Amino acid sequence: LMAGPAAAGEVQAQTALGTLQYLGLGGATDFAEAARWFKQAALAGDARAQRNLGSMFRQGLGVPRDELRAFG
Repeated sequence: LMAGPAAAGEVQAQTALGTLQYLGLGGATDFAEAARWFKQAALAGDARAQRNLGSMFRQGLGVPRDELRAFG
């Protein structure tokens, strides 16, 4: 339902889809896919996506653990 708008660049849909992937709602948890959607939304300026992606870098979930990127 959100994949179309997220792929079209809708930032809120990207963040929501990242959250669904992160939590495994509607399917299996996929941290790498969650990070991909959070990154797109974060680059567009979404603060929630930036925070979520930073947390993923801090923990090494779906991305390599990277303290500099986590807090940068």
